[in-house]
Amino acid sequence: MIMYITANYVELAPLRGLFFKYEDNPPRSSRIIQEGVDTVQIKPSASIRQNYNEIAALCKASGEPVYLTKNGKGGLVVMDIEAFVRREKMLRLREELLAVEEDRLAGRTGITPDELDNFQAVLLMRWNMEETPQFRVNVSGFSRQMLASHLHFLVQKSLGAARRTQNEIVAAIRSLATMPQQLPFLNMEFIPPNKYHKMVIRKRYLILYQIKNETVYVDYIMDCRQDYGWLIR
Repeated sequence: MIMYITANYVELAPLRGLFFKYEDNPPRSSRIIQEGVDTVQIKPSASIRQNYNEIAALCKASGEPVYLTKNGKGGLVVMDIEAFVRREKMLRLREELLAVEEDRLAGRTGITPDELDNFQAVLLMRWNMEETPQFRVNVSGFSRQMLASHLHFLVQKSLGAARRTQNEIVAAIRSLATMPQQLPFLNMEFIPPNKYHKMVIRKRYLILYQIKNETVYVDYIMDCRQDYGWLIR
């Protein structure tokens, strides 16, 4: 609530025409006006120059504005910054709640929880497509041959194991369409630095790929158990 100081009265802005008079013979350094539970701290403007720390402490302790006068007239209002921010946010909240109430009184109808759920689901899908760029994934012929070789070895032992491995590797390759850059680079000797990203599957298979513009190129798929075990440690 903003209060305006005049020579002998305090006017409450939201209640035009309602005034409160100063106490009779208040102390020179401080005047207090009380109406119900509201207490207004009033001090001469010189006090902020002479007793800044005292004024700051008073503002922080009370959480209320301190009104500074000059020659008996209102001059400035000072307030603790945290209390000011809190007050501004609460005033904004009140305005927004009143706006919602006005909409309802004007006949604007709301929606059901099911309609809200459907609306948000559409928004989430749209936002995900906007914020997460989709990459095109290209699997090299060499990678295809290597995967076929791995699966051929597995199928001799277990058709089920071969199918599970195929599904896992293909699913991992498909996942590269979204945020492929988050996986680390393969920075090893003799390999161009920061060129190939690596994806490890089941601590056994290693997929090497590179990203160019909006395309992910899967260049190599290897079984690291025998020859390249150090690459996945």
